Amino acid sequence: MAPHAGSVADAVLGILGFIVLWVLISLSLYFASRLTGVRTSFGSAMVTSLLAAIAFFLVDMIFSLIGLHAIGVLLGIIAILFVIKSRERIGWLHALGIGVLTIIILIIVLVVLGALLGLGLFAALRLL
Repeated sequence: MAPHAGSVADAVLGILGFIVLWVLISLSLYFASRLTGVRTSFGSAMVTSLLAAIAFFLVDMIFSLIGLHAIGVLLGIIAILFVIKSRERIGWLHALGIGVLTIIILIIVLVVLGALLGLGLFAALRLL
């Protein structure tokens, strides 16, 4: 039985949305890294952001399965910082600074894109 056109379109839009958000997060990570003195490339930032997302997902999933979701989120954030720290060969505080700056840059980018595309403020931030 063939899939419904709506489900195929939803899948394509979901994949496109993932790619767009991945690029935006990677750009934010790239600029945050460069602003804090880390010499990195955009390709490296894309790999780092993908590995960080996978690390967060795995840690959060494991702890959520045993009913400790809040601890999973906190340890997932630490896993993200560990990925940044390891890939860029920097310290924990430097990784934390890059993480915070990445979030700030991403929010600014989403608000600007939302304004340019005619989206409301919360519609743009909902992408996070």
